[in-house]
Amino acid sequence: MFPVCEPVFAGYELTDDFAYGYEFDLLYTELTGTISIWIEENGLQ
Repeated sequence: MFPVCEPVFAGYELTDDFAYGYEFDLLYTELTGTISIWIEENGLQ
């Protein structure tokens, strides 16, 4: 899944305190959406 999600991670600056900021919620939402779309398009393999 990392190759699928890597472009999502590239859009964020991951720092030591990233988990405590607003962008963490955005990253989480974007990752779950990306994974859901991938599963719909490809199924679980």
